[in-house]
Amino acid sequence: MNKIKVIAYISVFFMLLPLCMGVVYGNENLKRSLVETTHDYEVTSKYGEIEQMRQQVLIKLSGMPPGEVTFETERWVQAVWQIIDDFNELQNLMSSSKPQSHLDALSKAQSAKEHIEALKSYDVDAVISMLPETALDRFFLEEAAFLEAAATHEKQTKKSIMYLSSSSNAFHEGGDISNNARLDYEVKECSMIYNENMRLAEQLLNDAHRYLSESKHVSGFLSEVEAFLKIKNAGKLTAQAAEIYSKHNDDRLNETLLLAGDIEARSSELVLSVGKSVGIYVALLFALLAYVLRSVMNWRKDLREATLGGELIP
Repeated sequence: MNKIKVIAYISVFFMLLPLCMGVVYGNENLKRSLVETTHDYEVTSKYGEIEQMRQQVLIKLSGMPPGEVTFETERWVQAVWQIIDDFNELQNLMSSSKPQSHLDALSKAQSAKEHIEALKSYDVDAVISMLPETALDRFFLEEAAFLEAAATHEKQTKKSIMYLSSSSNAFHEGGDISNNARLDYEVKECSMIYNENMRLAEQLLNDAHRYLSESKHVSGFLSEVEAFLKIKNAGKLTAQAAEIYSKHNDDRLNETLLLAGDIEARSSELVLSVGKSVGIYVALLFALLAYVLRSVMNWRKDLREATLGGELIP
């Protein structure tokens, strides 16, 4: 009976041996793949913490026995690769002088933040997850400073407010609460003034459009004069709206200038129409005055002749 058990154990041993060898060999291949890929992974980010993270991962992987290299190890190493990719892309976006690229970088940074949080959820050394987190905080502060400067030099108020708002958020993400609060107040104040000006300009344009529309309906000389006065008011309102949009370098300035052109064209039409009507009335008035004057002169002539005739009769 004991011999049978020994034979059974030996059989099971030889049956499991290839499987165990396969696992060990598989883990060895996985470790080699992770080490080689991490070693060859290119870091183009200017943040030294990212290169340090890569080196720390290499040290950790190199010191791990193949049996400890699992699929979970592969997942957190892949998270490290993703973070390297994130910072490489951030570096590419940050190298541009265009503010929009830096806004895109801030959006991309949220993805990097998520990948860092995912890395922290694994059982890895605190240093490995702390390094990219430190780099990301510095990135946010640098981008906040860049966008605040961009807002200062931006001539279009709408974009300036957008840059200031993004800068405020970046300061918050980077842990600078003081600058975050300062810019948040500035954004609210600028937005209030800008929105109030935009509401005023829009009301001015609405009134100008109404006066222009009403000036196209005339039915006589008096209505032409009334239309002419309305189109002059429309011109004044449009000029005020254009001044507001010009102050903020707003996109609606072009639309306002087009309306001003339409108003000027309608004003010219009314000037000709009113001038023509006035000319006709003036001509009729002169004709009437000439007729009256002629009649008066004839009457005086007749009166003088009649008086002269009475003097000649004895």
